[in-house]
Amino acid sequence: MSGTDPFHAGDAYEPDEDLGMDLVDQVAEHGDGSRPRPLKKWMLVVAALAIVLIGGAILLTNLLPKDFTSMTEGAKDKAEQSQPVEGGGTATLMTSAAKDTGTVTLAGLPVLPNNESYVLWLTDAKTDAPSVLTEIPSAGQGATAGFKGNSAIGTVILTVEPAEGSQTPSAEPLVTFELNDDQ
Repeated sequence: MSGTDPFHAGDAYEPDEDLGMDLVDQVAEHGDGSRPRPLKKWMLVVAALAIVLIGGAILLTNLLPKDFTSMTEGAKDKAEQSQPVEGGGTATLMTSAAKDTGTVTLAGLPVLPNNESYVLWLTDAKTDAPSVLTEIPSAGQGATAGFKGNSAIGTVILTVEPAEGSQTPSAEPLVTFELNDDQ
């Protein structure tokens, strides 16, 4: 054997420049196919929507006013006391130590002149500083108002005040409920 190919006699041997390296490059670039696939857009949209919904629910829960009246009425440890309102009607105080809530219900209040209104006040247990719980129109209807923080409240007071409002009770109380640690 002379080292020449009989089929290509006279042809000079010229090796391919490539020698299959392009195949090696393709295998090296694509690996074995286990490369992670990119996330689909819809997956990102669903994840973002879930985050927005959960965040919105948490925000809504914290920002909405609490229904202290329902919380108090539904409490197993609720304590209730009623008093007649001077001039007519009744006032009922209901408290729950476990829920730390209370509610005042007024019924049968007499109609006041247009320049006056009923005001429910809460006084601070330590300082006796009053704050308005709610103002009730002079039309003589009933009203219900709830509150939280029984231990910080000393008294619940109902007064008649000028319709334009007052910073502190300016008249003698029609009703006074004393709150204490037992309620």
